[in-house]
Amino acid sequence: MRRLVYIWFRAFSGFRHRVTRRFTPAGRFVLAGIVASALFGLDTTKTTAYQAFTCLVALVAAGFAWNIFFRVDLTALRVLPRFGSAGQTLSYRIRVTNSGDKQLQGLFLLENLPDPRPSFAEYSAAGSGIKPESRRWRQLIEMNQLAVADRQPMPALMPKSEVDVSTGFVPLRRGRIEFESLSVGRADLFGLINAYVTVPVKQHVLILPKRYALPDVKLPGNRAYQQGGVALSTSVADSEEFLSLREYRPGDPPRRIHWKSWAKTGKPIIKEYQDEFFVRHALILDTFMEGGSGEVFEEAISIAASFACTVQTQESLLDLLFVGTEAFCETIGRGQGQIEHFLEVLACVRPCYDKAFSVLHRHVVSRRSVISGCVCVLLAWDKHRSDFIHNLHVLGLRPIVIVVTDPERSNVPALGNVQEKPGWLNLLETGKIEEGLAKL
Repeated sequence: MRRLVYIWFRAFSGFRHRVTRRFTPAGRFVLAGIVASALFGLDTTKTTAYQAFTCLVALVAAGFAWNIFFRVDLTALRVLPRFGSAGQTLSYRIRVTNSGDKQLQGLFLLENLPDPRPSFAEYSAAGSGIKPESRRWRQLIEMNQLAVADRQPMPALMPKSEVDVSTGFVPLRRGRIEFESLSVGRADLFGLINAYVTVPVKQHVLILPKRYALPDVKLPGNRAYQQGGVALSTSVADSEEFLSLREYRPGDPPRRIHWKSWAKTGKPIIKEYQDEFFVRHALILDTFMEGGSGEVFEEAISIAASFACTVQTQESLLDLLFVGTEAFCETIGRGQGQIEHFLEVLACVRPCYDKAFSVLHRHVVSRRSVISGCVCVLLAWDKHRSDFIHNLHVLGLRPIVIVVTDPERSNVPALGNVQEKPGWLNLLETGKIEEGLAKL
């Protein structure tokens, strides 16, 4: 039954997209007139609505006939920036070259953006927590739809010439926008039906998460011992940062013997490594939606990006810990990676449906020995998350906990009276995130 519902939603969404794309607003009005006149004009002996039906159908048929022979010989190239940001206008240029022998005018450009319709696996994994089914479908469409581009009029283009068309749109969400092609369009003589020619132009641009202004937040935690120093801080292997050579002392492990120096001096020489103490914070991101709101997830990503851009990491490290296809740890600070890379990672984070929250729990606890303090951005508040935060307190970490809530959905059922919540717990509502962050 669920597959049949999915097929219906997918087919209807595709049909609506094609109608909106092919027919102009005037053309859609004519279509509505055709349907209405067909219904009222069934009995031709009692009404003359059939005459309106015939006239309107003739207009649509003439529009299709006008566009049958629409052909253009064009090539195009986008001049894109390296990054864009969600909620901010992405401006760029399209360089269009007319390789034909005819002057072109009255044309417009339209970006062919990726299909936002979810796969059946995504639809099924979203669960049945959102009622009715149509609302779940709309929310999945909104999550996948990174941008909406309007058509851009083109100036007249002479034969064997090129023109730069300035265009842009406001990305709705973070992520990698894959541009597959451009469509060059023209309306028919009556302005009812658009004809298109597709120009293949494969390019992409990465849209970074939306960021909010944060106050001067004092992150908890003291300096912790980091074996091997900064060089080892982002490695999971056993390599360490070399400091110097010295003579062997009883008790030194054989694996630290520098064999070349022993061969030269005739006595054992030991490699010495640098050990450091410094502050290392963890930014823990909850990716386990469990059928929740896509807006909550996107706001959680934006909060994490805001902390990444605000926390001072000249003398400390910041680890981003989250679970996707596997458990990830990305580190910035003290020369270990750049903030741009951090934001690129956040731009591509997807919800996790096939793993339990305990995977993140174990991932964070395994790094307890090197973490000084942490910020937890959670999508809900339940027993699993409550136990996780309690465990962090037991381990001596004093986390700043942020739970993103949706006023239309109760995703904080275990809190009870919000007035009695502990001081380390912060509830931020979607739509009021910036105001909530200002109170941290």
